Amino acid sequence: MNKLSLICIFMGIFAIVFRAPFIFAPEKAMKYFSQKLASNKIRIRIFGLFLLGLSLAMIFSAWGSSLVIGKVILIWGEVLAFVSILLMIIIPNAYRQLVEFFMDIDSSVLRAIGVFGVAVGAIFLYFGLAVLRVP
Repeated sequence: MNKLSLICIFMGIFAIVFRAPFIFAPEKAMKYFSQKLASNKIRIRIFGLFLLGLSLAMIFSAWGSSLVIGKVILIWGEVLAFVSILLMIIIPNAYRQLVEFFMDIDSSVLRAIGVFGVAVGAIFLYFGLAVLRVP
């Protein structure tokens, strides 16, 4: 397997693991994530550093790829790096306000976000396992 397929597999698993709870128990999942990831500035910054590391791995693995999925991962990594640096590391209160905004959303909308996230994760898993696999 090459670096791009490993990143696709990891992104797919990451998206499915973090969005599947929103399908089955959206209120409890939102409460859990808001308490564990957005409760104070230190946790927000640690999660931001994790996402920054993931985005840098995405950027470096997709750099110079001529495949369309490589370009998608490159752009997604750049956007994720920008958001994690700006909202989570530099201005963590803005991320906390964003999480508090999502706390008031209806559970059906949270379920739709969960279904969309799991679908995107499944697409990335497909690309990582089937399309980008080098024989």
